[in-house]
Amino acid sequence: MGTKSVDLIYLIFPKKRYNTCRVDFSTLFFHMDTHKSRIIHPLLRWALIFGLCLFGVNRVVAQQAEGEAVISQLEAGQFPLITFYLETRLADSSSLSRLSEEHISVIEDGAEPVPIESLEIFQPGFQVIVAYNIGPAMANTTQGGKSRFLAINEALLDWLGGRPDNSPDDFSLAGNTGLQSIRMESAVEFANALASYQPDFVQNQPNLTSLLQALDLSTDPNPHPLTKRTILYITPQPTAAQISAFPGMIDRAVRQNVQVNVWLVAPASAPEINAAVVEPLLELAERSGGEFFLFSGVEELPDPEDYFRDRRFLHQVQYRSAINSDGNHTIRTQINYLGVSIQSNMLQVELNVQPPNPVLIDPPLSIDRTWDLAEDPESLNLLPVQQTVSFFNEFPDGHQRELVSARLLIDDVVVAEINEAPFQSFDWDISTLDVTQDISLIVEVEDNLGLVGQTQPVLVSVSVAERPLTFWQSLLTMQMTSERWIILGSVVTTGSVLVVAIILAGRRRAYWRERSAARKLRTDPLTQPVIIRQESLRSAAIPAAQYPQVGGQNVAAWLVPLNERFEAMRQKAIPLNRSELVIGRDTHLANLVISSEAIEMLHAVLTRKADEEYWLADNHSAAGTWVNYAPLSAQGLRLQHGDLVHFAKTAYRFEIVNPPDDREARLITYNKEI
Repeated sequence: MGTKSVDLIYLIFPKKRYNTCRVDFSTLFFHMDTHKSRIIHPLLRWALIFGLCLFGVNRVVAQQAEGEAVISQLEAGQFPLITFYLETRLADSSSLSRLSEEHISVIEDGAEPVPIESLEIFQPGFQVIVAYNIGPAMANTTQGGKSRFLAINEALLDWLGGRPDNSPDDFSLAGNTGLQSIRMESAVEFANALASYQPDFVQNQPNLTSLLQALDLSTDPNPHPLTKRTILYITPQPTAAQISAFPGMIDRAVRQNVQVNVWLVAPASAPEINAAVVEPLLELAERSGGEFFLFSGVEELPDPEDYFRDRRFLHQVQYRSAINSDGNHTIRTQINYLGVSIQSNMLQVELNVQPPNPVLIDPPLSIDRTWDLAEDPESLNLLPVQQTVSFFNEFPDGHQRELVSARLLIDDVVVAEINEAPFQSFDWDISTLDVTQDISLIVEVEDNLGLVGQTQPVLVSVSVAERPLTFWQSLLTMQMTSERWIILGSVVTTGSVLVVAIILAGRRRAYWRERSAARKLRTDPLTQPVIIRQESLRSAAIPAAQYPQVGGQNVAAWLVPLNERFEAMRQKAIPLNRSELVIGRDTHLANLVISSEAIEMLHAVLTRKADEEYWLADNHSAAGTWVNYAPLSAQGLRLQHGDLVHFAKTAYRFEIVNPPDDREARLITYNKEI
């Protein structure tokens, strides 16, 4: 049996209640041995009370003070914000309303406690079912001259009169003939129904109908999953035949988590002279978490609200999780209040947590730095001095959260960092790039869980023009240009050959105009050729001998995988000898299987037309399909020899064994709706 406590002082002085000493209610009436329950003599009961108060007060109160906490209905849909409900069972109910955020913390996977962000009091309400088992004993009068039924009904009406109009409770009434009122939301309306209930005490004989109907009704869906169910079972002494049905009903109440409070209408001597009848009712109350009360017509009826007050309030807790790994995790609460430390039950939650995924937007593949000839020749500067690198971020696990930093890495060295929103682009200082070289560019982001994600490395070709010499430098090093030699020679010969000098002067003006125009054309950044890395790869046909035959036949086109430095891995080339090549992660549906979380099950389709044209189309993938760093839509695009193709971050190059000599220039656009 479970243990239920009552006040010892209240047993001695029924008109006064003290919180001095609390003991197990069942020990006051029954002593359980291995064979049968038997009743303790009243004198032994008082001796037991006296002994417990003298020797056991401190131990019993300490056990009560610890209490317990239960968490339920955990919701992690807005991770890292997690919400759950907390029910605390402490020594006094007043402490429930005084809990605050600083008293509660959350322990995740046994780590250091995490503080909570918000705490709200919540009332889920009760489904209250009053079950009357009517019998002739109900008509017996009390000391006040009322029938026991009328005294009980008036006590219930007094309780209902004190319930607020906005109470979340609902009320039902069951009798010997079945349900009389079902789930009435108004306490006033239920009080009227209870007042109008006038059973026939002579015709009605005690049975189990009202209790069975109440247990059936308690299986109805509740408006809130945390709404609690309670039955107030008011009954005379059951018959010997009815007692045999109680074990099944007790187990049912426990399984359904229904609290049953029992009011037994019987003589005060019933526990002593008819223990076999009283014990099943006491067990029903104890095992279901309810209370037992014996009403002989003399005792003061308890206030039903005492059964609910300590269980009415829950706390809705919200906190920001520190979990930063995938898989199953444990969560429990720690309560520290008035020197008492309580840990709740442990719940398991499965979370999908992945690092953020930054994506570059139109990354620079080449940077050309030239000298600003408009400046003083003695202090020339390379232009440009800054390069914008744009990016956006996505969370593959679907849990949106804040970024705390973003870093730009050049050859694995951080050259720029952002520590506050917006995280959209870097202004990269390239003034230190003064030699021609190839560099690796990576964008790295970190979220508020400490998870770090990086883009795939992008190879950037930096071209730096040679610095022009001044006149005196060229004279000293004998590296003067032809025009400067002409100037020097004309100065030397001007005095002696005046006529020639005049003629040369005219020619020199025309010559300078032409040279100035040529220099401007040669040094203007807008007129310089841009070296495109892929052009060298497309420029010549690849001999067929470099590729093996497939099925005894030569293959006209191949899809060549590239490593991180964009070097071709021809030994792993994919022959395009079928009419349709499906690219994806599904090993059953895809012909080209790419094992990457960024690849969709069916990511893209490459189709070979009758005229040996190859068309690539994206299949509405999240990470996208890219041709020469331009996003590809579901409309598709005809591939040309040497095109750089990305499926998410996986790179390939499309190669035709015998490409045409001339290739048309084209502008790739993205039309998402087609």
